[in-house]
Formats: sequence, structure tokens, C-alpha cells
Amino acid sequence: MPIRAWICVCLFGLGASGLVAQSQITAQDQRPTFRSDTRLVRLTVVVHNKQDQPVEGLNAQDFRVFDNGKEQPIALFDVQGRVVAPAAAGAGAAAGAPAANVFNNAITGQAAGGVTVILFDRLNTDWTDQAQAREHIFKYLSQVKPTEPIAFYVLDSSTVSVIHDFTRDTSSLLRALDRVQGRTSLEAAVAKEPPPLPSDSGDAATDAMMDAALKRMDLAVKGFYLTDRAESTLSALEAIARHLSGVQGRKNLIWVSAAFPAIFLDGMGGGMPVYRSMNREVNRAARAIADADVAVYPVDARGLVPTITSMTSMPQAPGSVFNNPPTIMPNIDTMRLTADLTGGRAYFNTNDLGGAIGRAVDDTRLTYVLGYYLPGGSWDGRFHQIKVTVRRPGLEVRHRTGYLAVPSPPQDVETRQSALARALSSPIDASGLQLTVTAEPAAGGLLRLSMRIDTRALLFHADAGSWVASVDVAIAQALPDGRLDRTADLNLPLRFTPEKRAQADREGLVFNHQVDVRPEAHELRIAVRDAASGEVGTVTIPATQARAIAGRR
Repeated sequence: MPIRAWICVCLFGLGASGLVAQSQITAQDQRPTFRSDTRLVRLTVVVHNKQDQPVEGLNAQDFRVFDNGKEQPIALFDVQGRVVAPAAAGAGAAAGAPAANVFNNAITGQAAGGVTVILFDRLNTDWTDQAQAREHIFKYLSQVKPTEPIAFYVLDSSTVSVIHDFTRDTSSLLRALDRVQGRTSLEAAVAKEPPPLPSDSGDAATDAMMDAALKRMDLAVKGFYLTDRAESTLSALEAIARHLSGVQGRKNLIWVSAAFPAIFLDGMGGGMPVYRSMNREVNRAARAIADADVAVYPVDARGLVPTITSMTSMPQAPGSVFNNPPTIMPNIDTMRLTADLTGGRAYFNTNDLGGAIGRAVDDTRLTYVLGYYLPGGSWDGRFHQIKVTVRRPGLEVRHRTGYLAVPSPPQDVETRQSALARALSSPIDASGLQLTVTAEPAAGGLLRLSMRIDTRALLFHADAGSWVASVDVAIAQALPDGRLDRTADLNLPLRFTPEKRAQADREGLVFNHQVDVRPEAHELRIAVRDAASGEVGTVTIPATQARAIAGRR
């Protein structure tokens, strides 16, 4: 007979209706390998021959891994080339379909090997280019039967939408794509606006002053929208990476887009144009994306683009003639930089968009997983360069260029609140920590949330014979004016004996909280965060469902 035990979590005066941590003890005794302060650097590697075909049959001895130039012993090696078919729809309870009152952040249809997301970018891409790209995606999906799961997402001005979860059913993907129509964003439209016409008042001096003022205003407006486009896009790519972080294996993100310029004019300063570079922001976002083991494959939705002479993208002095259309190469530079930093590949200046997508998908067919350990003191907050070589000549090796060796985040209130705010405001759920929420009615029209965390992803440290960790929990209600009303903000200190930690890793950590769902709220958002590693998991519940479960229509 199972024994029910209560885990001491120091709830700091919460009443009976507050958060309660609980777990069930079973007779089963497992001794898992616990995660501790020594951290594993894990990366996926794609190896191709001169014919651009994946190379099979490599083993750990064929690889050499260097961290900041110092060779590291390979502690983890795996080959991912086979996938596990997802459970058939309609298979009943055995297929794992959640009940109507159960919500989780599991990624539907994920595989044991690689997965691919096609991101259709309506934020940065003109309507005509969207139509061409959409046609090529249709053609590609109509002609192939993917062996790896593919998902279809859409990027708009303020959100990322999961149009279809991972599947190998191309007919289902085609139906989802058919529902997505072209749409030119305001941000992209403003950037294409022609410069203001010259003034013609008859007074040359007045016209010159007016033209200069109008030019400054035009550049300021376009610079504002270009900056907004860039920041929104990078935030969306990071949100997708957090969304996919719980999926094991290589994740390929095919970004079908015209992108945004890495360098652009951003207003006027002292009468001279001011160029703004987004390289730092792209680097920061790409490193966060790569840390989630996501490789970005930008595919230029503009297809074959005419150029005049060289392929340089460096801005010239004001008044000189550009060697190529100024809207072309800065965007391609962004694609190249993002691909290089994350271990993907950029495809541009081609009308074979379907072929480019197909080659990106093919990179999930065979990947090598390498890992090495660095002690806690090596996490110095700096960027560590990674280089992987193969002891065979003539092979191309692709992987992320490195990682930011961020030490355990500080435990101060500001860091904690900022991280939870980002998690709660994300347009799609994060899966770094697996979270399942069961919603049930409670007395007085309240909603009882039973939240279960998979503790195997938590970063514990040893302390006096116990395993210690800390989990942050936040619950918020999204209101029509865009605000997030925090209804719970808690910290859950954990201290386990080895036996209790083994039990928690088998069964998860369950804790409860009651919520009064506001009548005007449209979503209920739950976020959990590992205070030591910064990994997050989020679950979103439509407020209409939450109110219905609570018995309040």
C-alpha cells in the first residue's frame, strides 16, 4: 500500500488554501544519476561529405571537441537517425490524450530524433514574397513524405502562433497552410515607403531646410519600425527556442522570411546619417537559441534577387552609390549570422525555396550528439568558442559556434521577478521544465490548480547529505488591456534525502493553489522556474475554460 508523505518546503505562513507540495511513496526503488553542479555542455553535430550527404558510421573516437581551444574528453555520445512514431489520433486513453481539465506544455508529436519547425514570417516579408514562399512550401509538402516530424508556425507583429504541431502527415500540414493567408505588416510596409518628395516653395533656402527636416523625420520613423521589427523577431525566435527546449535531439527552425537588416539608418545626428547595427542583439538571441539546441535555417522568401556588382553589405558614405540594393544584403547578413551562430545554414538568392527547405529538413536525418563536462568554476559568464573536428579528411562539420557560460543566476528578487515576467509574457509556452496542471472546482467558485513538475530537469546541489533546489512559481491572469495580474508569486525551497529525490524524479513534485478567475481575464498563465539553472516551463489555460471548470460562466 502506497504511503503518502509531505515534503517540507517552507511555505512561509501560507494558509490551508495556499500552495501545498506533496508526493506519493511507492515500493519501487530507483537510483538515477542525479544532476549536480558539474554541468554538461551538449551539442548536436551534422557531418556531410563533399556531395552534401550525411556521413554515417562515425563513433566517439572520430570526433575531437575543443572548448576555447582546449580539447575536452567526450563524456556523452549518441547517434540520432531514427524516430519514434507518434501515437495515432483517437487511440483513447492509451495514447495519452489529456482530459478536458488537464493542461500541459508537452510538445505534441515530438520524436526521439530530430524535429523541424517551418516558421512562416509575415512580420518581415512583403505580401508578394509571402505568396511565392507559400507556393513553394505547398509544392515541397505535396511531393515529399517526411520521415521526421514537421510543425508549422506563423510569426506576426505581436505573436507567434502554432498553426500545426509536429506531424508526418503532410496532408494535415497542407490543410493548415491553406488557412494561412498573406498579410503585410505595418512594420514592413513603413520600411518600404518612398522618401518624401522634394519641397517646391520657390525659396531654395526654405526648401532645403524643409527637405532636411522631412528627411530626418522619415529616417526616424523608419528607424523606429525597423528596430521594432528586429527586436520583435528576435524575441519571437527566442520564445520558439524556449518552447522547443524540452524536446530532445536536434531542432531545426526553418525561418522563411525576408528578415530584417543587420545595419540600417536610424534617424539623423548632427546633420549626418546615423547607422545602427543589430549585430549585438542578433548575437545575444542566437546564443540563447543555440543553448536550446535549436539550429536556425533562414530561407530568403524573396527568392532570386538581382545584384549589381559585389555582395558586400557595409554601408557607404552618404551620397555614394551602393553596389547592391540596400534592402537586400543587410537582411542576408542577418540570416547568415543567425545560421552560423546556431549551427544551421542560410539559403538565399535562389528560386528553389522548396529545395532549400528540403535540404534543411534533411539535416535532421542523421545527427551526432556530443557532450562534455565542465566544473562549476568554469562557468565564468563569458562566451566559450566550440570547435568540433572529425578525424577524416574532406568532411563538413556544422554545429553551434559556442555558448555563454552563464553561472547559476543570482537569487535576488530582481532577477527572479524579471525571469518570471518574461516567462509569463511569452506568446507560446516554454517546455524547459515539464509542467502539467489539473484544474478542478473549489468552494466559493474558486479554481483549484494541481501543478506537477518533472524534477529530473531541476539543477540540485548537494548539502550535508541532502539534495537542495529551489523552484519559483508564478500565476497570472491576462487582461484585455495587455496587463498581467499576478495572483500568485511564490518560491518553493526543496530539500530531499537521496531516497526522496529518487521518488520525486519518478513521480514528480505536485503542489496546489487556488485562484479566483477574474471575469474579464482571457487567459490564465502558470510559470515555474528552476532558480539554479533559469530553465522555465509555462502552461496557458483559456480563461473561458477555467471559469467553466470553476462553475462560473
